[in-house]
Amino acid sequence: MLRSYYHLSDQRVPIVFGPGRHPTSGARFLYFEGPDGMVFADSDDLARVYRFDLAQDSEMISPTIPI
Repeated sequence: MLRSYYHLSDQRVPIVFGPGRHPTSGARFLYFEGPDGMVFADSDDLARVYRFDLAQDSEMISPTIPI
């Protein structure tokens, strides 16, 4: 994430928030401003996706997007 931060900073892209870590998932993030003021998010550590079912044990499912 710091590599993204330094690259964007070198290119003078406005950093909106971050780098940081989401408290719930623990994923690292960086929010930055793109063209026309649109805000983009760069995030990692989202390879694990869990499905929670209150009636059964939770299970890990495969991500739909290759990493």
